[in-house]
Amino acid sequence: MIIVGLGNPGSEYGETRHNIGFQVVESFSEKFSIPLRDKKLGQCSNIVWGKGKVGEQEVILLLPQTFMNNSGEAVRSVLEYFRLTGENLLVVHDDLDLPLGSFRFDLKASAAGHRGVQSVIDHLGSPDFYRFRFGIGRPTVREEDIVSYVLSSFGAEEKKKLPALKKEAVQAIEMFLSEGSLPKGLEKVQQKYHHKGV
Repeated sequence: MIIVGLGNPGSEYGETRHNIGFQVVESFSEKFSIPLRDKKLGQCSNIVWGKGKVGEQEVILLLPQTFMNNSGEAVRSVLEYFRLTGENLLVVHDDLDLPLGSFRFDLKASAAGHRGVQSVIDHLGSPDFYRFRFGIGRPTVREEDIVSYVLSSFGAEEKKKLPALKKEAVQAIEMFLSEGSLPKGLEKVQQKYHHKGV
């Protein structure tokens, strides 16, 4: 299984809402001692990745180092390198339409306006892959301020909640790996982790 975190490269984006996909995958790598390396993989460049095991399952962690809107290029290259398809792909990303800390697992869902996800769909030619959506909430400002919102850091109160939320997200992905890639297993993970946030 390839677990991809979506985000923007560079320290200026590291703690932003839009980079929660990166943050969750980094937390996952720490828990399971899977080092993330800035190293070329065959012809695949502009990636940070790692390979290890969770239980008996082999996993590849991937952080594309293109900007968010071009994430699909790296995802497609890595899938091709390992000769895997979308059924072996979980994309972790932020979601404006979910309250902070609300989680959703999806399969074959539309991008719903998320340009990083749309890039993955475009490069794979299909939405047939798994997604883990981490709610970041929608701002109470005009629509044109959305970009500023997602590229800003979490507020002070939100930051207090993030460690526990990221820990729970990692646990949810661990459960997904053990049984979520089957229809009944996916439903079980959805029932356990689909909640209304904090």
